[in-house]
Amino acid sequence: YFKEISLPVAYFGLIFAGMNLISAAGSRYAEEIENTLGLRKSLISLILATGTGFLLFGQITIVYSFIFAALHQAVRGIKGPVISDYINKIIESKNRSTILSFQNLTGRLVYATFIPVAGIITDKYGIINAMTTMGITTLILGSIIITIMYYDHLI
Repeated sequence: YFKEISLPVAYFGLIFAGMNLISAAGSRYAEEIENTLGLRKSLISLILATGTGFLLFGQITIVYSFIFAALHQAVRGIKGPVISDYINKIIESKNRSTILSFQNLTGRLVYATFIPVAGIITDKYGIINAMTTMGITTLILGSIIITIMYYDHLI
């Protein structure tokens, strides 16, 4: 993506360092964000922010559009504490470590499945179309998951 927007290679390291700082800040303030928004809105916001970030990558390709990655990094930082807190609230302590481990495994498996597909789309149709596709897919799948959780009274 950085190549697509003609960002000089010299800035890659600085941008990646900045993104890690944004993720760390997201983790630091995750509890405050969750307390402000509430659990349901926090979970929905994570999906919306992720999908919207991908869509912005796919629709706006200027040199400063790498800033949209900040949205993803903030979500990356916020996601862990919010989801772990949610699991801690609904699961008995005797099962909690197993469920948290399973949740972590599931996240890695989804990532391991999603990223190669995104790579194939990128190779075939270009990074911009891949970002747009990932944004739409994230919003659709996220909406389905949130709807199921809502009707199952999980949120």
